[in-house]
Amino acid sequence: MQWLKAAIQRWSAEKRGRDLDDFIEMIRGMDYSEVALVLLLANDFRLRFSVAGGRDLHSPAEVLASDPLACLHANHAITKFQKQRAFHDAAGVMVWLHTLRSIEEPRLRARGRILWTELAKSFDRLDQAASAYLKDTGRELYRSGAEIIPEGLEPKS
Repeated sequence: MQWLKAAIQRWSAEKRGRDLDDFIEMIRGMDYSEVALVLLLANDFRLRFSVAGGRDLHSPAEVLASDPLACLHANHAITKFQKQRAFHDAAGVMVWLHTLRSIEEPRLRARGRILWTELAKSFDRLDQAASAYLKDTGRELYRSGAEIIPEGLEPKS
């Protein structure tokens, strides 16, 4: 039975890796203003998550230690947003799902760094994206903390 468990875990890790690769390619295909909006929506989710749960997604290892089902909860939030046709919000949560998975599965860590390297390219467009989103939707997105790369996924120097 141990071989079956190992096979399922290997399949799951490979699937998560493909999902992360697809997400990175989606981010790479966007212009930096679009990436900045995704990052701002991710930050908005992070701030609401921090208030509701008392944990900061900028410390994903701590989140996973206190809630081993954090990836599952993020996945449920993505599904909920997609059902509501709030695809931008879903993409913002996907940032955190892939961040958590990158910390949870060491084989994905390098890809998590690649994701955050791509997201960081939009840091200089955050104010512009926040202003445009407010103008378009009337909803204010807070920039505070949006330019922080989560612990464990900082670029190697």
